[in-house]
Amino acid sequence: MFFFLSAGIGEKLTGIEHAILKRKHVFDSCGLAHKIVTLNYNANYLKNLNIHHIRADSFLNLYDDYQYLIFAALRSNTLEDYLSHIAGEVTLEKNNANTDVKVYINGNYLFYIHFFSNGNISYINYFDKARKKFKRALYTESGYLSKEIYLEKNQVKSCLYYNQQGIVVLEEHYTQDNQLSYLSLKESNGSSCFFQDRDQWIKHWFQKIITSYKQPVFYVDKNRLYNHILVELKSPAFKLISIFHSVHVSNPQKMEDGRINSNYKISLAETNKFDGYIVSTEQQRQDLWARFGSELKIWVIPPTFAHIESELTVNAVASPFNVISVGRYYVEKRLHHIIQAVEILKEKYPEIQLDLYGFGDSRDNFIYEKEIRKYVDDHDLETNVHFKGYVHNISDKIRNAHVSVVTSTIEGFCIGILDSLSVGTPVVAYDIKYGPNALIEQNLSGVLVENENIQALAIAIEQCYLNPHMRTHAIKSAKKYDLNSYKKKWLDHLLELSYV
Repeated sequence: MFFFLSAGIGEKLTGIEHAILKRKHVFDSCGLAHKIVTLNYNANYLKNLNIHHIRADSFLNLYDDYQYLIFAALRSNTLEDYLSHIAGEVTLEKNNANTDVKVYINGNYLFYIHFFSNGNISYINYFDKARKKFKRALYTESGYLSKEIYLEKNQVKSCLYYNQQGIVVLEEHYTQDNQLSYLSLKESNGSSCFFQDRDQWIKHWFQKIITSYKQPVFYVDKNRLYNHILVELKSPAFKLISIFHSVHVSNPQKMEDGRINSNYKISLAETNKFDGYIVSTEQQRQDLWARFGSELKIWVIPPTFAHIESELTVNAVASPFNVISVGRYYVEKRLHHIIQAVEILKEKYPEIQLDLYGFGDSRDNFIYEKEIRKYVDDHDLETNVHFKGYVHNISDKIRNAHVSVVTSTIEGFCIGILDSLSVGTPVVAYDIKYGPNALIEQNLSGVLVENENIQALAIAIEQCYLNPHMRTHAIKSAKKYDLNSYKKKWLDHLLELSYV
């Protein structure tokens, strides 16, 4: 059994999650049993899994391995169902803005209930006599109580997790500074386990996985979340592969002696615990060998493959001059460079349009996104620059652009470049590690630009716009990354891995 170790699977996919789903496609087509493994709690994971066509037999979640709720059969859990168990005089106060309901029992305000679109209860907030919330109950859209959160002074004190039968299978207790202090777990055989932190629980869970599956192979996509646990468990019973999705040093200008990217510290500090590594480009493999020795077993497998379009379908894009960028609104993507380049080009092309597809960084309260939105407003670029958000089918948007632009500080490969080339849209990118110079054929399928040179970026964008022949070359340069090539790399790797 092959396991792809992720943080989660979101409705909006990260680059790593995209890579996992592309890998899954190949393993599915080859009939290779595998599971995507996630560690995050989500009462309504099924929505995300359905969006991305992930079945029950290829998904394993830490919480749901005890709750068994994600794929549970649909049942009714409406307001009427809930109130049928309530004694006393019930009064309902409906919110005119939505379908939410306040529930009064014998004149006392006790519950606030929110609903899914199918009419089932989504969550219930419970209030004490001072009208302070002391508990929230979360339900699945299929109708099951999933989690109860107990609050004190608006801080989480404890959480209870339920299975299909309504039995508590997990308890979490928290300190005043919101740190997990105690965790109790009920196994399917009725035994109880107790832990003082989440890592102990995850380690216990992986011990079960290792003994439950024959010859498991773990592909670690989120190295920081898993490596410190798996290296403690490492034995001949399973194989451990670290996948690098980014540059392995913090400063790409210091490959030989720079500080190791924290995501890969354990991968490179305890090489004897890993059966190999997967990187996206030959250049990164050479850089790793130069620093850590060529005895490291490293496979070069891109994180995705190109859905190649027929060259006959590549047509010139209609006016106006349209530029596109696909990627998160994160500071490391340096979208302000693209905005500034478009601002330069606006002098010559007043109708130029820049469409930014992606989503912001909630970890810092969307600070960077707010900054670049403010720049657009302050510089009167509202009619030229558009924040389009996240879309699931981005290919049509890229296809209708004249140029795709990438200005990241670092990349592991840059899936967005290949997505652009495969539909015939030339790419302008900073010549950074890794990906752009492996994917772009200079002045044929796009233009590589000196890092941080915004003036050169603007010139390169115009160059691609004025040369429609680049669209045909873009598709030609993507062909070496087609599905057959991608599948062969994985099958060659798996064959070789069986002898490691």
